[in-house]
Amino acid sequence: MPSFTCEIPHPRLRDQSLLTLNFPDLPVTDALSELEAAFRSHQVIIVVGETGSGKTTQLPKLCLKLGRGKKKQIVHTQPRRLAARSVATRIAEELQSDLGDLCGYQVRFERKISDGTPIKLVTDGLLLAEFRNDPLLERYDTVIIDEAHERSLNIDFLLGILKTILPKRPDLKVIVTSATINYEKFSTHFLDSPVIQVSGRTYPVEIQYHPMRDLDASKSDGFGLAQAIHQAVLDLRAIDRESREPMGDVLAFLPGEREIRDVSHFLRQAAVDRLEVLPLYARLGAKEQQRIFNPVNRGSQRVVLATNVAETSLTVPGIRYVIDSGLARISRYSPRSRIQRLPIEPISQASANQRSGRCGRTQPGIAIRLYDEDDFKARPEFTDAEILRTNLASVVLQCLDLSLGDPLEFPFVDPPEPQLIRDGIQQLRELDLVTPKVSLTKLGQRVASIPLDPRIGRILLDAESRRVFWEVSIVASALSIQDPRESTFVDSSISDASSQFVSLLNLWKYVENARDELSNSKFRQWCISERLNHNRLREWREVHRQTLLSFRDQKRASEGDELDREGFHIALLTGFSSQIGRREEADYQGVRNRRFRVPKTALASKAAWVMAGELVETHRIIARTVAQIEPKWVIAAVPRLLKYTHQEPFWSKKQGRALCYRSTRLFGLTLREREPVRYASIDPNHARQLFITEGLIFGEIKTRLPFLTHNRGIFLEASDIEAKLRRVDLMKSPDDMADWFGSRFPDSITDVQTLESWWKTASKEERQSLYLSIDDLKIDQEAAVSTEQYPEQVELGHLTLPASYQFAPGKDEDGVTVQVPLEALMQLDPDNLEWTVPGAVEEKVEAMVRGLPKSIRRQLVPIPDFVRDIMPLINPNSGSLSRSVARCVTKRTGTPVDAVFWDDKQIDSRLKLRIEVVGSDGLVIDAGRDLAKLQDRLSDQFSKLQLTGAQEIYIDWPTGLDLALDTGMVLSGIKMKKFQRFTLQDDEVMLTTVFDPKDAAVQNQEAVAQLLVARSADLFRFLKTKEAAYQRASIALCSNETDQNKFNRLIVLSCLEPGEEILSETQFLDTKKYVRERVVDQAIRVSVSLESAMTRLRSLKQRLGGKVPVPWLSTITAMKSHIQTLCEAPLCSIPPDRLIDLDRYLRAVEQRLEKLQSRLLLDAQWQKEIDDLESSLKILWPTYPNDWRYQDHQLVDLRWQIEEFRVLCFAQALKTRDKVSYKRLSTALREYRKS
Repeated sequence: MPSFTCEIPHPRLRDQSLLTLNFPDLPVTDALSELEAAFRSHQVIIVVGETGSGKTTQLPKLCLKLGRGKKKQIVHTQPRRLAARSVATRIAEELQSDLGDLCGYQVRFERKISDGTPIKLVTDGLLLAEFRNDPLLERYDTVIIDEAHERSLNIDFLLGILKTILPKRPDLKVIVTSATINYEKFSTHFLDSPVIQVSGRTYPVEIQYHPMRDLDASKSDGFGLAQAIHQAVLDLRAIDRESREPMGDVLAFLPGEREIRDVSHFLRQAAVDRLEVLPLYARLGAKEQQRIFNPVNRGSQRVVLATNVAETSLTVPGIRYVIDSGLARISRYSPRSRIQRLPIEPISQASANQRSGRCGRTQPGIAIRLYDEDDFKARPEFTDAEILRTNLASVVLQCLDLSLGDPLEFPFVDPPEPQLIRDGIQQLRELDLVTPKVSLTKLGQRVASIPLDPRIGRILLDAESRRVFWEVSIVASALSIQDPRESTFVDSSISDASSQFVSLLNLWKYVENARDELSNSKFRQWCISERLNHNRLREWREVHRQTLLSFRDQKRASEGDELDREGFHIALLTGFSSQIGRREEADYQGVRNRRFRVPKTALASKAAWVMAGELVETHRIIARTVAQIEPKWVIAAVPRLLKYTHQEPFWSKKQGRALCYRSTRLFGLTLREREPVRYASIDPNHARQLFITEGLIFGEIKTRLPFLTHNRGIFLEASDIEAKLRRVDLMKSPDDMADWFGSRFPDSITDVQTLESWWKTASKEERQSLYLSIDDLKIDQEAAVSTEQYPEQVELGHLTLPASYQFAPGKDEDGVTVQVPLEALMQLDPDNLEWTVPGAVEEKVEAMVRGLPKSIRRQLVPIPDFVRDIMPLINPNSGSLSRSVARCVTKRTGTPVDAVFWDDKQIDSRLKLRIEVVGSDGLVIDAGRDLAKLQDRLSDQFSKLQLTGAQEIYIDWPTGLDLALDTGMVLSGIKMKKFQRFTLQDDEVMLTTVFDPKDAAVQNQEAVAQLLVARSADLFRFLKTKEAAYQRASIALCSNETDQNKFNRLIVLSCLEPGEEILSETQFLDTKKYVRERVVDQAIRVSVSLESAMTRLRSLKQRLGGKVPVPWLSTITAMKSHIQTLCEAPLCSIPPDRLIDLDRYLRAVEQRLEKLQSRLLLDAQWQKEIDDLESSLKILWPTYPNDWRYQDHQLVDLRWQIEEFRVLCFAQALKTRDKVSYKRLSTALREYRKS
């Protein structure tokens, strides 16, 4: 029964009809007189009522009673759309009118109201939007701000705006309702407005604490919550059974929709008897909501699983019990990371009490808290107002758009930190929506009129200019709502491999096609089957429709139009530029040193660069709605936000201008590195300096201007003079010449293009002033410069080679370099190379003299004078330079000086000629100052070179052929020699051009020997069939036909004089006759000796391989090494004339072994003398004992004389082939060195 009834003139009817107002028996009814008095005498009143006081439904009726809502409307705000609809329905029922008649509602996408409706329920955000067109709220005479204690961003903003307009609207009344939560702030905000307190619920609520074990708020364990709620339901049923009461409905508070799904699934699986599980959250459809507010099946117990949407405003009928998880998703914004976080956190004490107040409305209730009492007491008293923990960019934009003054001075109930406001201003600046003086730009004015997030609005404006508006508007609308796809949605039909934004566009087309083909009911069924949320799809479409209303001139894209993917993503980047990242291993490096991760299923492949529509921080930062992008798209989207650094200026010959490397960064993230850009626009003076130095002086320039060709020659001449004379004090430095050039043309010229333009209009005198002369480069104009002693070509024997000069101390190219073709490399004489160029000989001689031992050098001081005295005596035609200097030093001091002394001494490498070997293409193959090493490194290439052209195979000397000793040729302008000789390739004789004189003699000798073997084939067949010694020697020495041919050639050569070269047909015929007369006897003698030697060798190896007494160890080792060197490959290592002596040498080894015990000390003395001789020989013959064919015959003969000396020492009875002694051999080696 109503506790108070009154009649008032009907606010909508003009026929004196009356409207009956019934005020039910609620706590607020008892305070009506007090409320009425305060309302009449004050512009603002604060109504504080506990949950269940009835303030939400009764205050609008009180306003009607007081005459409000006649000419203007009473606007009543609610925090949520769901609350606005349900409260409007309840008030309409109490007024006994249809919804929309005396009381209606208007929310974002739904309107149930007319212009004459007295009471209008709206959301906070909708009322806020009306300030744009109605800044003083002229259509309303009363504003009721309900549930102000929630302190949402919109509520705080509304309270601030109302405070600014109340002085301008004295007729406007404002009622602020709040729970008993920190209500003093509202009174203080409105200049100590009166506070009317209304008692709350009429039934007690028992608080019970059932703490969960190991509850981790940050992880929000849905399974653990489900178990706890399940147990709580069972406990409450037990209480009902004990009190013999019917089962009461339960309202359970959970953090979010995911937890509601988890708990709902668990409870249904638990199969609790007569239990109906109902979800309740803000985006729930109207049909599902009706199941909660209009229950049908009263035979079961309802468990309503709700988010904090049921914490205030909504009264769910029949609720007797509350289960409070103590958790909620609380939005928190970090201005440092620019991320809006949604962590699950413990709620405040005030929120916990609000939740408990949801039960006990009609009878005593019980609130079970899934945490302990100590935890409750340790929690903060109040929840932070949203304005203290959210992104304020939209608030700042609205402040500026509504001309509410400086956001920092706006009258908020709880002023946010200035850092948050400044961050919001900075975000708007980055979006180009506000000026540096914090006023709206033209873009900002347009974005403020769009009912979407400022970033989304900015994206739409850019899309408009890029002609991708329709596609972007669809995606922008999708980003403004919750994803309509359920977790089980299969996206294979709409998924895009590189962009989830395009996937959203594909989803829109997919849904719209289905909508066009199906009826409404079938479309709903299709949504269910496709795992799509119909309500969210409807919301998406409505947001898109409202977006189009702000862009009325934009047309729908044609079906056949192909998406401009680049323009599409660039438009998105204008709003999401701070949400890009570059891949680094598993994560992405974002702006402001932020790292985030992209889900593996987001893109088909690992993208190097991505853009995210949202960054969410849980235990790490995760990117949602991701697309692969290119850095250049970011540069095109937000050029005003980019920061550039320039470094490493350099001259570009190709472009003819100075460039530098530019790095492009966005909030610390490098988008592009080392991008060459024009340097003149950054530092024109330095760019001009580089142009003059690198281009005009060093010649790194491409142009046909004649003065540059002339000047290049002058610079080369000057550089050559400095290199030849090894002086850097003769010519001016490039910096000095930069001033010279800089004074001859205008300062505006910084590159080739501007120079060429100036040249076309320059006078003859101006052009002529740019031509250099050597005198212009001289430091001392009077200094005489002569380079006669430094020729451009150097004569080295019969070769005249081009010479170049470098003054580069410490570098390999320092000094004089001669270029020699590969073909002429082996024709260089080491003695000729010692002489270098005339201008450097005296300096080299002085360096050689200074390298002598101090005892000798002391006798030559002053050394410069000594060198000047001997220079006339040193003649390039008298042999090597070292021998000439050695003779002069020996003559002056009387102390013998060996020329090989300087072989081991390091003199400055620049004083030695550097040899560059070039190929037929003119490119350098190799270079060095050591001729022997250079020849060795290139021996393989040289061998391939000289075999070129060999074709015909010979078995006899061609009739009439006479080979010249050598033939001149010119190669690359260099006169050199070539040698036409017979060569041997795979035992076949060919006529070939050879460039190495030594190799020519060796190759020809072998080839001619093969021809002689061929011409004596009948005699060798006889030996093979009739002579046993030859047969046995062949078996012992030859493993194949190649070895047999080699053995036969050695026999033929042993018939001839060593080193004899056959070059004519006559010589060949005479030699053939001579060989045929002697070859059989010689073959037998050699074969007998070799057969015996091989037998003796096997015996020696067996004897030397046994156990060796310690005193004999060094001697036996020397003997093993000796026979190894002697017999390892006798057909290759022994000259033909020495083959017959091999057996005698091995007999000497036998006798040495037999007599070793009796003359061990004497043997050691002889071995030492042999070692001394071999050491001296190795100095002259570095590859000893190999390559004997390419060594001087005299040197090879000394090697075998040392072998004869072994016979003399260890087996004197065997006789020696030559007269030898230690003194004789030492003298011979010393004389050879001198020669």
